Order: sequence, then structure tokens, then C-alpha cells
Amino acid sequence: MSKKIIVCADGTWNEPEQLDRGSLVPTNVVKIARALALAKKPDQEDIYYDLGVGTSGWLDRLLGGLTGNGLMTNIFDCYHFIAERYQPGDKIYLFGFSRGAYTVRSLAGLICNFGLDKELVNLDLIRTRHEQPAITTAANRPVEESRQKANASHNTLRELKGAYQKMKRQQNPAAVDEYQQTHDCYHPGIEMIGVWDTVGALGIPFPIPKEVLPDKVATWLTSRLLGVYRFLNAELNPKVKAAYHAISIDENRRSFTPTLWNETSLTGEQTVKQVWFAGIHSNIGGGYADAGLSDNALLWMIRQAEKHGLEFSESYLTRNLHPDAFYGELRDERSRLLKRILFRKGLRQIEILCKGAGARPIIAESAIERQSSTICKQKYKLNLQKDFTYEVEKGF
Repeated sequence: MSKKIIVCADGTWNEPEQLDRGSLVPTNVVKIARALALAKKPDQEDIYYDLGVGTSGWLDRLLGGLTGNGLMTNIFDCYHFIAERYQPGDKIYLFGFSRGAYTVRSLAGLICNFGLDKELVNLDLIRTRHEQPAITTAANRPVEESRQKANASHNTLRELKGAYQKMKRQQNPAAVDEYQQTHDCYHPGIEMIGVWDTVGALGIPFPIPKEVLPDKVATWLTSRLLGVYRFLNAELNPKVKAAYHAISIDENRRSFTPTLWNETSLTGEQTVKQVWFAGIHSNIGGGYADAGLSDNALLWMIRQAEKHGLEFSESYLTRNLHPDAFYGELRDERSRLLKRILFRKGLRQIEILCKGAGARPIIAESAIERQSSTICKQKYKLNLQKDFTYEVEKGF
């Protein structure tokens, strides 16, 4: 029986439970992983949660926050999880927030370009089968075979990582052909990608302000440090069946520029919907004690995922999701002096961003209604030009 393989990747400094105003708060990525797992469906038990970069100590937090250190490891951890379990006919689903969104979008590109190497497939089953201590000499043979296959797996991953880095750092598409000439791979599509607020042209916001380093120096340093993480492009691979992107309207940190999918080169069989929601970055992807806004963006994503065959625990959703797009608190991460120094102000221009990506501008109905809501505790106004035309996402 075919199964569903699901990867959920979190953002920078995000963990399953993180503190905000004295409360332990899960992100949308954590909530969606739990709602999937608690549905207890036999065909969707392969669920992988990937911690955000910068979660392993103060140095890792610093490097992860500034440079995305650890992103490559995250991408290949997710790849390994899928490759070990994949069988023809299985469906792959990817979810991510912030740099976790970058992780799963890069992961989709890795799978669609290189495929899933058969050297890695089902090694977890081989290891499980031979974990018991050997009683006879003959019984050692399968154990040794398992070790040899595990070593081959590590070598394969190392070669794949080298080819992937060559393709990205050197902008060399020939690296794909070179790899596939010597490796036997499955070439599955991606059933669905669901992301909340992918940020940065590099997949990484680079918060060195002009006041600290000249633009040319910052640009050079960015290229040297982060070149391997650069998106090859923002186009959606034709092998991705459906893609959904919940985007922040009100994020005001200039370095958190969203990276939209380019919608001009889609095939007729692809579904892409990129919807703008009220709130800043974590008001969309979760992580605040007041989760009214982020729960609204999460519920929207869940309803899209249900269209593609995923099932969620309704009891978990009832207990843990409290969407409130009108009364939910809209935060400002530049409210403190240090953050105002680190992060230059830059309001998102929806018209310009959509036009640059050839994307249909779609705004959540709740964001429009929030402007005139009498129960909203914060004044709210959309940053839109008067003659700007857009679609409305009803019900959210």
C-alpha cells in the first residue's frame, strides 16, 4: 500500500516548545506535525520534524541567526529521511516556516533535480531487521551486510552533497547529469509544499545594516558566506503538484523580504496559491503566546492540505487552534532599540513583490475586514495603492 511521507521544517531559533511572555508556544510547523500524527492514519505515519537552525547553544544561535549555519545539514537530514522510506507510488508532502520554508523549498529542488538515490532506500528496515545480537557466526553475515550498506549510504550522501553544492555555488546544472550517470535514482514528484513566509533572496535574511558596513562590503561578505545557500531561482519545479504560501503583510524588517514563487512558468496541471495575511513574520508562522493571527494562517494551510489527501486530528485542532484574525495581537519586532539598529525598516510593497514574481495578488478576507473591525484592539490599515486590484481569499 502506498503511503504519505511528510517533512515539517521549523524556522530559525524555533523548537517544539519555545518561550514567549512566559508561556511555552509551538509554531505552526509543530502544530501541523502533531495534528497529522494524532490523526493516527496508517498511511501517514512517516512524519519528520526538523528543528530550526540555531537551536543548539549560544554559538549555534548566533551563527544560525546571522548566516543560516546548519541549513545544509537540515536539508540533507530531511532528504535522508524521505529516501530511506520512499517506495514507488508514495506521496511526498513538505511544510516549513521561515528558514524551514527555505529548507523544504530547497529540498524539493534537490529531489526534483537529483531524485532519491536508491542506495539510501529502506536502510532503516535493514538496520531494524538485524539489530538483535547475533547468536551464531552465520547470523553475523546480515549484520555485516547492513554495516556495508550503511557505509555506502554515507558515501552516497557525501557525493550527493558535493554535487548539490557544485550546482548551487558554481551555478552548474551539469552537476545533475554527472551525478545521475553514476547513481540509480527514483524520480518522484512532490504532492504538496506548504510554507509560511519564506524570507530573504538567499533564503536567509542578512541583518548587517548599512550603518555598520558599507553596502559593497556587506554584499561581498554575503556572497562569500552564503553563496551555497542561494536559491537557484524562485520558479516552482514542474514535478511539484501543488504549492501554498502564507505571506506576512506587515513584516517591517527590510532583511525579511519574502521570496515568492514565480507563477509565470507554471504548467497547467500545477496548483499554486500565495495568500497575504495580516501580521508580521511570526504572526504568520507561529511562535507567539497570542496565536490568533498565526492560527488563522495555519487553519488555511490545513484546509489546503486536506484537498491533497492529508488527514488531521480534529480533536487536536479544536483544543489547540483558536484563530482570531480580528482581535489577535499584531506584534512589532523592531520595537526595541537594538533590533531597530540590527534591522533596517522596510515595509513590504505587495504590488511590487507580486509583479516581480508574476504572482496573483491574493489577500486574506480577514486582513481586509480588520481595517474596519470595531472589535480589533489595534488600528489597522493595509499598505496598498488606491488603484491596486487583488483577489480575496474568502473565509480566512
